[in-house]
Amino acid sequence: MKYFLNDTWVNDSTIDTVPTGGVVLTDTEWKNRLVAETPPTEAMLATERANMVITKTQGVLALGEIQWNQVVSYRDVTATWAERVIIDSSANWIRLSEDTALIQFVVGLTDLEIDQLFRDASTL
Repeated sequence: MKYFLNDTWVNDSTIDTVPTGGVVLTDTEWKNRLVAETPPTEAMLATERANMVITKTQGVLALGEIQWNQVVSYRDVTATWAERVIIDSSANWIRLSEDTALIQFVVGLTDLEIDQLFRDASTL
């Protein structure tokens, strides 16, 4: 079985190796401190999103030519000066930033779709 402890998955086999500040606990004591089952999806997603950062190059490649051309078209036709600066100058895309929200809006991605884009981009 897997447990969730301090935002980290812990297996049964590693329960006795999890640090406790020098205190040795039995398996039963550990299991009483752990939350069995799956943690709330919202909490896991919030933690994941807070740590999502990709380069602009990774983001553009993950979007693909068609969706990136939507961003470029928006920049050239509709964007304010500040939006053009964001599109042109952001070296990194941070999932929870307003810069990323602009790209998400322009391309029309849902929150779950932009999450997946970041996951895919991080593998490039």
